[in-house]
Amino acid sequence: MNRTIIVLFVVILMVLTLNTDGESAGLVTVRVWSFLNPSGQTGREKALKLIITDFEAANPGIKIQVESVNYQELPRQFAAAVSAKNAPDLVWTEGLDSELIQQGAVADMSKLFEAEKSDFFPDLYKGAGYGEEGKVYGMVLWPAAMDPIFYRKDLFREAGINPPLKSWDDFVIAAQKLTVDKDKDGRPDVWGFGFALGSKVTGVHPFQNALFGLQGDLYDMKSLKAKYANANGVKAMSFITDLVTKYKVTPREVTNWTAEEKYEQFSGGRFAMIDGYGPRVPMVQSKASGWNPLELGVMRWPSPKGDKPSVSFVGGWQVAMWNGSRNKSEAGKFVQALFSKSAAEQWLKVGNQLPVRVSMLKDPFFEVPKNAYLKELLKAIESPSYVFIWPGLNVTGSLEDLSVAAQKVILQGADVMRALKEAEDAFNKRQR
Repeated sequence: MNRTIIVLFVVILMVLTLNTDGESAGLVTVRVWSFLNPSGQTGREKALKLIITDFEAANPGIKIQVESVNYQELPRQFAAAVSAKNAPDLVWTEGLDSELIQQGAVADMSKLFEAEKSDFFPDLYKGAGYGEEGKVYGMVLWPAAMDPIFYRKDLFREAGINPPLKSWDDFVIAAQKLTVDKDKDGRPDVWGFGFALGSKVTGVHPFQNALFGLQGDLYDMKSLKAKYANANGVKAMSFITDLVTKYKVTPREVTNWTAEEKYEQFSGGRFAMIDGYGPRVPMVQSKASGWNPLELGVMRWPSPKGDKPSVSFVGGWQVAMWNGSRNKSEAGKFVQALFSKSAAEQWLKVGNQLPVRVSMLKDPFFEVPKNAYLKELLKAIESPSYVFIWPGLNVTGSLEDLSVAAQKVILQGADVMRALKEAEDAFNKRQR
């Protein structure tokens, strides 16, 4: 009797083991590199958690494994992982290196979007092909103005300044009025404008915005060369560096700042204006110290002469798939989930991000007073705008080139043209 029980017990254990092994073997893990952590507490992280939970419930054979990577390192680490043939199935990046696309390292996801492509922002959908019609290599998850100016409405009112600022001259005058030494110790307690010129900067460099406003482009797309070292470049770089050296509305320490330090200083009340990034509004508001977060305003950069609105760069975090992935089918299903209508609602209402689906723009959520900033961000990506993508160019390191040039001008008194020529040469050497 005891022997029979033992045999039955062993058989049951074997069956359970086989079933467990079968489940493990049938479970596909999709690796995702993102700067977000689903266990985090920001709006975007909470939205991602909800989307993953819903997806895994609907797809019990797929597990989503998010590996958080510092957003400043994502492009470089992805390129390195591709070379090592150990890249994640999906990656979030602010921009793909066109060389990776040319090498075939990035998968075309157009079939995943084909059925509903008319519901996505047309310019962003077109830009997702990086110059190849009908292709989708990197699709923007949340459309964003990549270079708006964040400003304090309350400080503008106190200084008698009416936004938006139209010309560069208007901008300088406003920044001077907003730079205030309250305790009269010879150093401003509130600076007029802040930006980051340290290492690992991301997004749009203020020099890029200024130069684009002067000549309508940054690169010669036929020769794939930069167009920095010219009269327009000198004027654009001088406009940026003079804010520190001539007008003294920006402290010299910005030459060492990261983007995070810039946002922290603005949230802490040390700046009246900074160059921002649309999706960062909720984060800045959540950390506002000593001022009402609802006083945060968003406006476009002024244009050189003020005769027309400044061009706004439009882009945002893109989702891309590694072409070497063994789980393309499963990864593709998750991509569709990330861009689904239900996910767009989560990104909007939980993550406070502009939806990439045009149909969502009529949602009553936009009319709630506390969400007024979303309407301001939406205006910032309207025409005239330019999708921040340059097909065929290796733009990795280009922001650092420009920051180094600005550092040399500010800290060493370097000749502007010479500093720009060095930045231009550094960029051109990386092109193939």
